Amino acid sequence: MSKALFKKIQIVLWFVAGVALMYYSFKDQDIAQIWATIKKVELKWLAIVLFVSLLTHVFRAIRWQQMLKAVGQPVGFISAFSTMMFGYLVNNAIPRGGEFSRCLSLKKTDDIPFSMSFGTVLVERLIDTLCLALLIAATLFTQYDELGGFWLEHIWLPIKNSFGKGGKVSEYKYFIIGGIAIVMVLMKVFEKKIEESGINQKLENVQNDMFEGLKALLKMKDMPMFVVYTILIWVGYYFMTQLWFYTLPEFANLGWKAALMIMVVGTIGRSVPVQGGGMGAYHFLVAQALLIYGLSQEQGSVMAVLIHETQIIYVLVVGGLAAIKVSFSKFNEITATTEQDAVKE
Repeated sequence: MSKALFKKIQIVLWFVAGVALMYYSFKDQDIAQIWATIKKVELKWLAIVLFVSLLTHVFRAIRWQQMLKAVGQPVGFISAFSTMMFGYLVNNAIPRGGEFSRCLSLKKTDDIPFSMSFGTVLVERLIDTLCLALLIAATLFTQYDELGGFWLEHIWLPIKNSFGKGGKVSEYKYFIIGGIAIVMVLMKVFEKKIEESGINQKLENVQNDMFEGLKALLKMKDMPMFVVYTILIWVGYYFMTQLWFYTLPEFANLGWKAALMIMVVGTIGRSVPVQGGGMGAYHFLVAQALLIYGLSQEQGSVMAVLIHETQIIYVLVVGGLAAIKVSFSKFNEITATTEQDAVKE
């Protein structure tokens, strides 16, 4: 199997997984009622959320500028913002493809070496992961009682019952054990193939890029502002959730704890490698999380759709404009080179 064909199969499988997750999330719900509720939202709140989204991405682009400058590759704000948003657009179609696309685009528009920009993106992802870990810890600390009861009722007891006598898992235990054995055998069979593919070398290169990016970050002169922008980014993410609570009466009693919970589980949901920013996974996790605060499954789905689909539309529009900008920049570069060659002749 060729590498290109394998990637295409991966994309198709991710899409199928996303569709399956969407079906699972909404299969027992009244879609018409969910849509009727969504139509009651005032457009002014949509505009406010979109403005906060834009402002948050502006802060992220400025922070990326700082990182690129630290590795000796300064770029303008427009280049940083447009290539970053283009990367987000690609991520919706090809999970994890946006990081590569954004760095490749920056190479085309500003001639920034791929390894340099990719190193900064890896460090950016590391910082975001650390921030998410801190927020998860804060959520667990501030909502221990709520989460404990939810975990017991909706996760632990169903799992325990599934393994018990007559449970679903016990009925298929031999198939599960057989499946695990097959996976282990396949891993052993293809171990040599994996080594020959050069994936270990690629992982080592990624580690080196990240290490170089971290070294540059530690030498950054304006580190205080880097921290400020990081805080502003996550504050923006919080308000991109919390502002929706003012849109409908059923959300009026949701407070900061619910906003923090949705932001955390939503970020985790978006990290699932399926198209459409973790479609299905995001909707399921957010709807389940809102059960903790007394909302119904249907009300939780309304909130999930409002947040997720608004961001999808925003990325499609802004990312689409960014894609035009990236393409136009490349066209200008080719035109300028052609004109210079003509003058020389």
